[in-house]
Amino acid sequence: MEYALRHHGIITHVGHRKLSVKIASDTDCAGCAVKSICNPVKKKSGSVVIEASIPDDTPTEKFNVGEKVSIAITTSGRMRAVGLSVAVPCLLLLLCTLSAIGLGMSQPTAAASGLTAVMAYYLILYLLRRHIFANPRWIVTE
Repeated sequence: MEYALRHHGIITHVGHRKLSVKIASDTDCAGCAVKSICNPVKKKSGSVVIEASIPDDTPTEKFNVGEKVSIAITTSGRMRAVGLSVAVPCLLLLLCTLSAIGLGMSQPTAAASGLTAVMAYYLILYLLRRHIFANPRWIVTE
C-alpha cells in the first residue's frame, strides 16, 4: 500500500487493534494539505496524540507504551482531503458561475453567485469539520 504522509511518534496507549501515538505537532506541517487532520487543535508547538489502526497481520502484543513507531495516512485519504478543500470548491465556482450566465445574469452577478456558493461551501465544511475529518485512517507502518 502506498502512503502519502508519514510521522514518527511514541506510543502512549495500546488498545484493541488501535494505538495512541504522540507526534510533534510542528513536524513539516507548513505546506501540508491535510494538516487539519494531523493537527486538529491548531497547536503551534508541542505534541498531538493520533489514533492509529494496527494492521490485521500484526499482533497487538508487539507494541508497548513508550516505543517509537511510524504511522501513515494512505494516498486516498490525503487525496480526499485535497479534493474536499480544493477541487470541489473550484468545480462549484465554475458550475455556479456558468449556470448563472446561462440563466441570463450579467457576468459580475454570475461571478458573485459563484463566490457566494464557494463561501457557503467552506462555511458548511467548517461547521461539519468534526464529522468529515472525525475518522482519518492512520495506520501503523513500523
